[in-house]
Amino acid sequence: MIFRFLCGDGDWRSHGGKWISPRQSNGEMGYWLVIDFTNMRDACGPEAHASYHVSLDIVSPTSAGADKLRQAIRDVGVPEDQADNPICQVEALHTNGLYAVLWSRGGNNARSMMAEARHWAQRVSSLLGFYLDRPQNKIGSTGWDLIKGDVMAGLDREPDNPAKKLMRKMQGRA
Repeated sequence: MIFRFLCGDGDWRSHGGKWISPRQSNGEMGYWLVIDFTNMRDACGPEAHASYHVSLDIVSPTSAGADKLRQAIRDVGVPEDQADNPICQVEALHTNGLYAVLWSRGGNNARSMMAEARHWAQRVSSLLGFYLDRPQNKIGSTGWDLIKGDVMAGLDREPDNPAKKLMRKMQGRA
């Protein structure tokens, strides 16, 4: 799978960047994979434990829905004449956090981490549903929930516990 530069600094090793795959489809939805490279020393300062962080993320404008897509485009400031461009939509959704992480790693060798991310892109494409079924946060929201923009979906799933009850109360879902 060939990724092309999406956005970020020209000196991506120093300041980070994102790469995007060609459009993929699983029969139910169209989606793109995004490799997100962060220089942790630039982002967090010299006390960062690892020099770099790389993640392989999935973004699906169709799963996000028209309302969340419009909001993301507005929030990022995509010009109106580019709002229908799928690449701009993916970048806007990713910037607004409407994505699920399929794989991530921290380390000190940028080249090997980027190669590993591309390797994982090949690996997850055939097993995408299994990766999206996994919980993405401590309350049990899955990757399917996150690409729809519903980070709190896990609050309504079993198993129920006192922590979830408290979170639902705090969110006004009790």
